[in-house]
Amino acid sequence: MYIPIANLEVRQASADDAAASPQPNCMSGGSIAGIVIGCIAGTLLLVWLWSSLRRNTTDEGYRGGAVATSSRPYDGRRRRRRHSSAGGRPVSRSYSTYETTERPARVDRGQYCPHHTSAYEDSPQPIGWRATISAPHMHASALESLFPSVCSSTTGYPADRAMRVLDVGSGSGYLTHVMAELAGADGKVVGIEHIKELAELGKENMGKSAEGAALLESGKVRFVVGDGRKGWVEPGIEGKGVGQETWDEKGWDAIHVGAGAAHLHDELVAQLRRPGRMFIPVDDATTGIGQHIWIVDKDTKGVVKKKQLYRPGGLHPVALGDTFDDERYTVVHKLGNGGFSTVWVAYDDVRCEWVALKIMTAAMTETSREVRWFDTLAESRPESESSKYIVRLLDRFIIDGPNGKHMALAFELLGPNLRSAVKTKFPGRDDIDPSTTFKMTEQVLKALAFIHEMGFAHGDISTKNMAFTAKNLSKVTKERLFEVLGEPFIENVERIDGQPLADGIPHYLVKSATWDGWDRECDEDFRILDFGECFVHGREPDIITQPGGLMPPETVLTEEFDYRVDLWRVGIAIYSFVFGGLPFYSIGDRDNLVIQMIQFIGDLPQEWKPNFDRLRIEFKKQPLQAGDLSADRGLDYKFKHQIQDEILQPLLPVIRGLMKFTPSERLSAQEALELMEST
Repeated sequence: MYIPIANLEVRQASADDAAASPQPNCMSGGSIAGIVIGCIAGTLLLVWLWSSLRRNTTDEGYRGGAVATSSRPYDGRRRRRRHSSAGGRPVSRSYSTYETTERPARVDRGQYCPHHTSAYEDSPQPIGWRATISAPHMHASALESLFPSVCSSTTGYPADRAMRVLDVGSGSGYLTHVMAELAGADGKVVGIEHIKELAELGKENMGKSAEGAALLESGKVRFVVGDGRKGWVEPGIEGKGVGQETWDEKGWDAIHVGAGAAHLHDELVAQLRRPGRMFIPVDDATTGIGQHIWIVDKDTKGVVKKKQLYRPGGLHPVALGDTFDDERYTVVHKLGNGGFSTVWVAYDDVRCEWVALKIMTAAMTETSREVRWFDTLAESRPESESSKYIVRLLDRFIIDGPNGKHMALAFELLGPNLRSAVKTKFPGRDDIDPSTTFKMTEQVLKALAFIHEMGFAHGDISTKNMAFTAKNLSKVTKERLFEVLGEPFIENVERIDGQPLADGIPHYLVKSATWDGWDRECDEDFRILDFGECFVHGREPDIITQPGGLMPPETVLTEEFDYRVDLWRVGIAIYSFVFGGLPFYSIGDRDNLVIQMIQFIGDLPQEWKPNFDRLRIEFKKQPLQAGDLSADRGLDYKFKHQIQDEILQPLLPVIRGLMKFTPSERLSAQEALELMEST
C-alpha cells in the first residue's frame, strides 16, 4: 500500500537569510491525490476505463503542466506574496475529466478482495501475506498519472506502438488487469511479485472473469516471481541495451510500483523506454513516517526528470515569506504535512508571537471535522482544567488561492510530537524520565476524559498527534527559532517543457523542521492535537483511520465501533511512553495482529472466536493452536522483566484496564485517572 502526500520533502540545499518558513510538526495533515475513477452502485464497483480517451485538462490534472525539481540554496530573494482571505463557502473542484470514444471496459474490484463486505470501501484491504489491495482513490491516482504512458492513443506515439507495462508488487492483480484493458489490443502487461503465492493469487483472481481469463490465455498479461526492485528483463535478453533505444521493445512504457520503496531504484529507471514514466511511492527518509509519490519521466533523449503534483482541490502553494490575512501572518518555516494539509511556522504580527499555521486542502475545507470540533469547544466555553491539554486554536480564516479556497487554522506553536520523542530522535530516550512519563500519562488521560465529556471521540489517538508545549519559543527571535528547528532547506520546481509555472504550483518545496536543537524544558506540558478524524458519540463514521498495529480489536473482528476506540488507542500510547515502541505490528495481516493481541492480553471473547476462525481461513491459515502462542509477550511479563522504576508500576493496571478486548469492559479515561491516583 502507498500513501499519497501532495507536498514533497527535500533533502538538499540550505536557506540562510530567507523569510524562513517553519513547519508545525505538531499538526499533521495532507491531501489525497488523484481522482476516483469508478462508480459504486449497490455492492458493485465498476471502474470505467477506456482504450482511447481524451483528457480535458493539462498533462497532470493541474493547471500548468508537468514539473521537475532541482535543488539549490534558498537566497531569500523570492518575491513575497500576499494572499487574500475570502469568506463564503469553499468551492470543491474535480482534478480531471475524460471523454470516451469507445465502449468502456469493466473490472470488478470485488473479484480481487477476499472480504467481499468491504471490497468497495475507499480503503486498503488485506489480501494475505502481509499485503493489501490499495484503496480505490490510490488506484485512481496511479492510473491518472500513468495514463499517458499506458494508452498510446492519447500520447502521440506511433499508431503501431505496442505499449508495455510493468506492475511491480502486483498483489491482488487488480491494477494489472485494469492497465491491461487500457494498454490496447497489442499491449503487454507483466505483474511481478517476490512472493510466489501472491503471483499465483493475482493470476487466480484475474481468471475469475471471462475478460481476465482471455487476457491471460492470450499472453497479453503474465504474472512472474522476482525481485521487483530490479524490474523485469525477459529471459534471453539480459544486458542487451534495455532502455537505450527510443522505441526499445525490451523496456517499459509505464512502470507502476505498488509498495513503498526505500529510494528511487536505478534499475527501474534504466528499464523505462524513451519516453517512459514510472509511478513510485518512496519512504520519507527525513521523518521515517509516511511516503511521497514520485513521478519519474524519461524523455526521447533519455533525460530523466522527477516531479510532484499540486492540483486544484488540493494543497495551497506556500513560499517562505508569504503573508496571509492582510499580512498579519508571515511564513518562515515548515513544520510538516500529511494527507489533508500542510503546517507552517508563521509570525503573528498582532499577538507578536510564533504560531503554527495549518492550511487545509481545498477539498477538505468544506467537510473538516476539526473545524466542527473547535466550533463546539468555543460555544461550550468549558471551565474544565483538563481543556488546557487540548491544543489552543487562536485564529481561523479562508485563503482564496489558485487551487481553491482553503481553511487556515492558527494554533499555538508546539514542540515535536511524542512519536519522535519516544523513538529517541531527540537528546535521548533518557530525557523521558519516569516522572515525565507519569506526567504525560496523567495529562493525556485528562485531555481524553474532557473530549469524551464533550460528547466527541478523537478518532486518531496516537503519539504522532500528541506534542510537548514550547512556551519558551513563542516570542524568541527568528535566529533563535532556527537554532531549535534547523534552517529551512528548499528544492526548486521547474516545468519539464521550460514554460513558466502556473499559479497553483509552488516555485520550490520546503523540508520539514528537524528540531535538532530541541531541548525540552522541565515545565513543559502536553497537548493533544489534530482533530481531523473526530466524531460525535452516536454518529460514528463508516471508516476511521486505523493504521496497522493501532487497530482496536473490534474494528478487526466486528463491524461495529464507537468512541471507545479512543480508549484502546490511548492504552497503546501510554505503552509507548513506557517502552518506547508499539505492542503490535501489522501491515495488513489482520490474523497475525489478533494473535499478537491474544499473546499480549489473553483469550478472545467467546463470541468473537468464530470471527477469528473465519479470518484465519480467509488468510489461508490453519486454526490457532495453543503452541502457537509465546509466553513472553504479555503485558505483565514485560513490566516484570523490563520496568524497574517504582513510579511507573501504577501504569500497569491502567494499560491493562484500557486495553480490554470488549469495549464495554474498558476503563473510561476518567476511571483510568482515578486508578492512577489510588495506586
